[in-house]
Amino acid sequence: MKQYRLFIIILITFLNSGGSFSFGQEHKKNFSQLSGNTQKMAKAEARSYKKEGFQNIPGDPSLQTQVENFYLALDRQGHSLYVAHSESDDTHFQSAKKKAQQACIQEISQQIEMVFLSKIERNIQRSSLPQKAGILKALNTYKQQTLPSTVHQHLEPILILKKEGIDTLTLLVGVKAVMEKVHQQINKDLFEQLHMAYNLKEEEWKNIVK
Repeated sequence: MKQYRLFIIILITFLNSGGSFSFGQEHKKNFSQLSGNTQKMAKAEARSYKKEGFQNIPGDPSLQTQVENFYLALDRQGHSLYVAHSESDDTHFQSAKKKAQQACIQEISQQIEMVFLSKIERNIQRSSLPQKAGILKALNTYKQQTLPSTVHQHLEPILILKKEGIDTLTLLVGVKAVMEKVHQQINKDLFEQLHMAYNLKEEEWKNIVK
């Protein structure tokens, strides 16, 4: 995954809930459907992380399985998933988790802005709506204040590995978010907000998001 360092991966739901991973019975079948080069990259990446000293949390799937699941998610990125990853260092687990959490939210939010909200913004700008200026301002406020919490609600864990040093703990964690579910939530929240504030009609909103 080193070639994907531009993405930020962080586990949120799993760390907050204290639950365990569940990857399902289709993992091996799905992984075998990836291209040969992608499978080799995943296996090489897993070996690299082992050499660096990373290991799975006791009770979680093996490091190899988690890395394979990350590559399965990457294969769908931009089509049906938002995916991100990063490392987080601190002296305490909770502090490392908090840093990772914020980094993940920020990166996934930026992806959503580029992929989805930028289109909505362009359509508003091109529209002839008399309340256009106010709607654009409300959209910007939504990005800053509401979008992060929406991202948090829809993140699902992919991977969590740890590397313990003398004075520090390094977490390598990953999440995915299903694009369809995220977009549906944003559509619902934004329309309700704009309808109440600017009396935006449903047909007008459909023209904006089409």
